[in-house]
Parts: sequence; structure tokens; C-alpha cells
Amino acid sequence: MDYNYSVIIPHYNIVPLLERCLKSIPDREDIQIVVVDDNSNVDKSDFDRIIGMFVHADCQVLFTEERKGAGYARNLGLKIAAGKWLLFADADDFFENGAFDVFDDYRDSDKDVIFFDTVSRYSDTLIESSRNRLYNKIIERGRTSTDSFNWVKFGTRVPYGKLVRRGLVVKSGILFDEVCYANDIMFSTKVAMAANKVIVDGRIVYCVTERENSLVKQASPLAAITRFKVISSVNQYLRINGYKEYQHSLLPYFREGWLGGIRSFFTCLYLGVRYKSFNKYALFLTSRKMRKLLQS
Repeated sequence: MDYNYSVIIPHYNIVPLLERCLKSIPDREDIQIVVVDDNSNVDKSDFDRIIGMFVHADCQVLFTEERKGAGYARNLGLKIAAGKWLLFADADDFFENGAFDVFDDYRDSDKDVIFFDTVSRYSDTLIESSRNRLYNKIIERGRTSTDSFNWVKFGTRVPYGKLVRRGLVVKSGILFDEVCYANDIMFSTKVAMAANKVIVDGRIVYCVTERENSLVKQASPLAAITRFKVISSVNQYLRINGYKEYQHSLLPYFREGWLGGIRSFFTCLYLGVRYKSFNKYALFLTSRKMRKLLQS
């Protein structure tokens, strides 16, 4: 079967939310769905019931033997993905109604990446939240000005909300970082670096949910250090490849390091020196964000 879309979904211990996510995907023969369970503490028979929802789409579940994080799970999904286009979803998120009708407009496109708008809602009430506010601003900027495409490419640090040509990922050998936190930022940056033909579509196709127990909400010294190391290596990668003006602000990561304790803060300082994060471009972005915070 020649699939148009391969949807890769990492999962850990949220079967009801995974079911909601899967219900937002049409049951079509041209869709391949790969759920990678990261060694959940759930009955595997639950997945049999979920897979049974699909008659035409190829929905399968891969099980890891030990918990290694979403990056490892996504890489397993990439190994068996066979669609023309890659779509990434988190198990607690879902696609908006009509999203795949929008995707079909680009089914035969020669673009490398198509960026779309998203909406964010609280997972339990589905009331809109502000979690994705920055992402939406970047998409709006790219939709209204073709000169802003690089800001869209390097500013959208998440894998969702976009169609990515699988051939681009395979040819460039791009994989997710297999770390506990922020596994997707380098992947998104390398995809952006490899993509020559991009377009921004302002239609909303994906809902990012916000919930208290999600990975992005977790704060610890390990989380702070891992995230700072990832963003520092991403900034270094951008500088080496001639895109230093698109480096990311360090302020949120320094703040998280400080809240994690003295040891994590000084570890972040060490990583900043090691990866040469304290350069004028990154510090300019940091100072600008600091000014905005003080003004507000």
C-alpha cells in the first residue's frame, strides 16, 4: 500500500487521551498510524480495542521493552513509516475537524515542509489556553510575509502542526534526540535546515492541549539541565551553519535552571560556556525578552 500520510504518536499511560487523538484521524486506506508505547503500565488489550476502531487505515502499536522517552519512541516510528508525508502528534493532543481535508490540498505538492496554524486548549475542559501563543505569532508572521519563512522554519521548534516530506528526513538522516526532555527541538531545527521549499498555510489543523501532568510541565534539576543542553546545542548548530541570527533566547532555560537549584544553575552556566551560548545574538534575544517581562 502506498500511504500518503504516516502519523507517529508516542504514548505513555494515557490510553483515554490516546483514544481521543486516534478518533481525530480519518479511517482511510492512505493513512498509516504508528503508535509507540513507551513501556506503559497498562493492559495491552486496551490497545487491541483502540486499533479495532480502524477498518481501512493501517493502525499498529509498537511496544518498547523499557521506558526511553518520546524521542526514542518517535525514532522507532520513523523506522517503519512509509507515507509520503510525516505527521507527528502527542497522545494527549488531537487533529482538528477537517484537518486531513486541508492536508489533501498538499498531497501532491513538491514542498518539503508545509506549516499550519494550531490552537491550544485545556485537556479536560477544551477551553482555549494561551500555551501556543508564540507559535501562532510565528505562523502569522510567515503567512503575511514570505521574507519571514526562515523565522517560521527555525522558530517552530515542535514537530506537530506541519507536513514533513518523509524523503527529506530519510535522505538527511534526521532523528530525534533520545533524551528525557526537549527531544524534538534539534529534529525540528535539522528539518528546517534541510528544507528548501516551504509554505505557510494559516488554517488550523491541530490542537495542542495543556494539562498538569504533561511532560512539558515537569520541573526538576534533570529537566532544567537537559533542556538547557539541548537549546545550547541547537544554538551552536545554527551558528555553525550560518544562521546565528535565529538562535533562541536562553532566558527561560536559565530561569528553569535557577529554580532547579544552585547545582543545576551552575551546570547550565558551564554548558553555556561549553557550547558558546553567551554570544551577542543569543544574549540580545535574552535581554529583549527580559525587557518585555519587566515592562509587563
